[in-house]
Amino acid sequence: MNSKNLHLNEDQVIRSVVDKNDLPATVRNHLSTCLVCQGKKQQIEQELDTLGRMAREFAPLPRREVRLPFYKPRSLWSWRPVFVAGFAALLLIAGIWWSGVFTTSQEKMMAQIIRETKQDEQLMAEIYALEEYAPVDVYPDISAESDVGYFDEFLRFVVPLEENQNAV
Repeated sequence: MNSKNLHLNEDQVIRSVVDKNDLPATVRNHLSTCLVCQGKKQQIEQELDTLGRMAREFAPLPRREVRLPFYKPRSLWSWRPVFVAGFAALLLIAGIWWSGVFTTSQEKMMAQIIRETKQDEQLMAEIYALEEYAPVDVYPDISAESDVGYFDEFLRFVVPLEENQNAV
C-alpha cells in the first residue's frame, strides 16, 4: 500500500477505532505512518467521546427500581384467596349441576311410577268389571259351569271306574 496515493476508507478507520488488533498488518502499518489517516481516526474518536459526554449529561440518573403504582410483587401466599375463591365457585357450580341432574331423574322416576300405577289401576278395574258381570248365559262355552255332564263323561273315559272294568 503506497501511503502517498492511497488512504484508508471510512470502514477501515472505524475498525481501527473499535479494535486495532482486528486489522490486517498492512492497514496497521499504514495507519502508524500516515498522518491523514491518523487525523481521521482521532476525529472519529473525538466525536464518539463527545457523544458519550452528552449522553451522560442529558440522560436521567438511574433509579433503583421502576414500579407502576398498581404493581405489587406477589408471593405464593397472596394468591391463596384467589385459588380458594375459584375452588369454592367450582364446588358450588358442581353442586348445583348435580342436584339438578339428581332432582330431574327423581322427578322422572316418580312420574313414571305414577303413570304405571294409573295404568295398573285401569287394568284392574277392567278385570273386576269382567269378573263381576260375566255373561255366563250368553257365552256358555267359556264358562266352566256350562256342561258339567260332558266333563264327567270325559273323566270316566280317561280313568274308568272299577265298576265299569268288571262289566267289560
